Amino acid sequence: MWYRIPFLRLTLLLITGIVIHPFLADRGYFIPNALSLPLLSAGLVYLVIAGFWNRGIIYSGLILGVTIPLLGYLAASLHHDKYLEQVAALEKTPYTAYLAVVKSLPEKRQSTFRVEAEVTKIRTETGWVPAPARAYLSLPQEAALLPKPGEALLVQQQLKRPPEPLNPAEFDYRRFLRFKGVAWTDYLAPEKYRVVPFPARGPRYWSSRVSDWADRSLRQSLQHDDAYGLLKAMLLGRRDDLRNDLIGSYSTSGAVHVLSVSGLHVGIFFLLLSLGLGWLKKYPLGKYLYLVILTALLLFYALLTGLSPSVLRATCMCLVWVVAEVFNRRAEPVNTLAFSAFLILLFDPFALYAVGFQLSYLAVLGILLFYRPIERLISTEHFLLRYLWRATAVSVSAQLLTFPVSVYYFHQFPVYFWLVNPLVVALAFVLMPGALALVIVSLLPFKALFTVVHVVVYMAALATNWLVTFPSRLPGYSAQGLYLDRVEVVLLLVLILGAYYTYRRREWTTLKYLAGVALVFFLYATTHSLRTYHRQQLVVHAVPRHSVLSIKDQSTLYLLADEAFRQDTNAYRFRLENYQIQQLIQDTVFLAPGGQGTSSRVVVRQVSGGTLVAWPGGTLYAGEGVPSAAAVDYVLLTSRTYPRENPFSVQSSQPNEWSEPSRTLYILGGQMGVRTRERWKEILAQQGYRYYDPTTEGALVLR
Repeated sequence: MWYRIPFLRLTLLLITGIVIHPFLADRGYFIPNALSLPLLSAGLVYLVIAGFWNRGIIYSGLILGVTIPLLGYLAASLHHDKYLEQVAALEKTPYTAYLAVVKSLPEKRQSTFRVEAEVTKIRTETGWVPAPARAYLSLPQEAALLPKPGEALLVQQQLKRPPEPLNPAEFDYRRFLRFKGVAWTDYLAPEKYRVVPFPARGPRYWSSRVSDWADRSLRQSLQHDDAYGLLKAMLLGRRDDLRNDLIGSYSTSGAVHVLSVSGLHVGIFFLLLSLGLGWLKKYPLGKYLYLVILTALLLFYALLTGLSPSVLRATCMCLVWVVAEVFNRRAEPVNTLAFSAFLILLFDPFALYAVGFQLSYLAVLGILLFYRPIERLISTEHFLLRYLWRATAVSVSAQLLTFPVSVYYFHQFPVYFWLVNPLVVALAFVLMPGALALVIVSLLPFKALFTVVHVVVYMAALATNWLVTFPSRLPGYSAQGLYLDRVEVVLLLVLILGAYYTYRRREWTTLKYLAGVALVFFLYATTHSLRTYHRQQLVVHAVPRHSVLSIKDQSTLYLLADEAFRQDTNAYRFRLENYQIQQLIQDTVFLAPGGQGTSSRVVVRQVSGGTLVAWPGGTLYAGEGVPSAAAVDYVLLTSRTYPRENPFSVQSSQPNEWSEPSRTLYILGGQMGVRTRERWKEILAQQGYRYYDPTTEGALVLR
C-alpha cells in the first residue's frame, strides 16, 4: 500500500520538519540556516547520485528521512526570518508615521472594518525610509472614508505588536498572525489617517477589484439581506453581511463550512466544469484544451474570491488532480492529494497551522478513504433515496477525520450534521453556479433570463437559511463544551486511520495494536480528566476595564467580577471561555461584589468594605480600598478612583497586621486607569508592599 502513495510519506516527513521549527523556536533554539542548507544540499546530491547509478539504495531511505524534514525545517525557518525582519525593521527605528498600501477589501467585524496592508515606508527624523512589513489595520465602522485595495494610507501614528495572551488558555492572537506572516496591527481613528495617491498594480489588486464588482452586482440583484449575505459568503468567501444568529445556526447544524470559500466550493465548481467540458477529452488534443480551459476558469474563480489562501490551496489541489488525470497519472487519489499538500507546504510551510488547511485536507482524505465502505452499507434503486444516502455517506466520511480537529478548535460538535448536510450540499450545487450566473446575466440585456436565475437563486437561498435553523428545534442539537488536547487528537486520528488500514488490508492482527492505542487514549484521557477535576485554583484574570476573579472547585467555577463584566459577553468569550472549557467546568456561578457563596472547600463572604475569599491555598480580600481587619495573603484592589492620599496613613495610628510586606501581595484590578494604576504602584512601593499588575504580567494563578 505504501509504495503506491510515495508523496504521502514525503509530505509526512515535510510536516515533521515544519512542526519541529516552531517547537524549537518557541523555546529559543534554532538550527542555523548556514548549517541546515549545506546538509540539505548534500542529502539531495546523494539521493540524485544514488538514484542515477542505482546504488546506495540501502541508505537512501535513511538519507531521505533526514533530508525531507530538514527541507521542511528550512522552509519554515526562512518564513520565520522574514517575520523577524518585519519586527526588527519597525521596533529598532523611531518613527512618527507610516505609509501602507491596502491589499484586501474591508472586512466587517463586530465594531470595525479590518484590512490587510503592506507597509512600505516609515517617517523618521531623517525622512522617509523603506520598511517593508505586513499589518492588519482596523477602522471604525462609522468612518466616512474606507480605503479600497490598491489605495495607500498615510497614518500619523505607530504600529503596534499583536497582544500576547495574558490569561490561561486564552487565544494566542500574536502566534496566529505570526503563522500568517503578519507582525503588526493598528487601530486608525478617522483623524489619524488619509488616503494618498499610489500606483496600484498586481494580481491581488485586480482580484480585489473583481471581487468588489461581483459584490456590488449581488447587492443590486438581491434586496433580501439574508439571501444576499449567504450568496456573498458562498461565492466570495466574505460573511460580514450575515447576521450573527444565522451564522450560529450554520455552526450548530454542522453546515458552517458552506459559508467559507474552501475546498467544498472549489470542488463544486471543479466538478461542474469537468462534467461540462468532459466531452473535449474524446478528441486527440482535446484533453490538453480541457486542461487549459479548466485551469483558466479555476484561476478566474480564485481571482473572483480575492485570492484567499483557502481558495488558492483548493485550486492547487484541483489543478494537481486534473494534471494527473490528463497525463494518465491518476493511479492513487491519496497520492495526488498528498502531492498538492507537499507543494503548498513547500512554498507556504505555515499554512499547516491554518484551520482551513487542516480541515480541508482531512475532509478530502476522509472522503477518499471512507466514502466507498460507508456507501456500500446500503443499496437502493430509488433515485432520490440513493442520492440522499450517497450525500449522507460523503458527510459522514468527511466528519470522521475532521471531528477531532473541530472539537480541538471549536469545542462543539453538531449532532444532526448527517440530517442537514446532504440537503445543504445539494442546494450548494444550485447556489454556487446560480450566484455566478446571477452576476454574469446582470450584465446582459435579457431581463427574462435574469428573472429566472434570480427566482431560482433566491428561493434556494431562503430554503438553505431555513434548513440550517431546523436542528436547533431538536433536543440536544449540539454538544457544547467539548475538550480534546493535542495528544488526544493525534491518538483519535491514529485509531481512525488504523481502523481503515485494518479494514483495507484485512490484517486483523493489527487489531491488537489498535487496542493498545485505545487503551493509551483511555488511560491518558481519564488521568487528565481526573487531575483537572481535582485541581483547585484561584485566578485573578487580566481583563481590560474589569476586575475578574475565578475560583475553580471541582467542576464548578465561581466568578467574582464587576457587574459590567457580566454584560460584556465579548470579554468573557475571549478571555475566559477557553479556560472554562479546558478546566472541564460544568457550572459557572457569578458572585456580585459583596456576595456570598460556599462550597466544600471555598468560602466567599461579605466583610466590611469588600469580599473575603478563603480557600485551602490562602485568603484574598477584594475591595475598593485597603482592608483594616485581620491580615490576608492577597488583596485585589478594585477601585477606579484616583487615590490622592495614602490610604495606609489613615490606619497608621492604629496597630494592624497589614504592615507585613512579606505576607500580603496587592493585585491591581483591570478596571483601573493608567494614572490610577501608576499611583497605586507608587503608594505600595513607598509602603514596602509587594504588588502585581495582571495587565502587564498576565493573570495570577494561585493554587
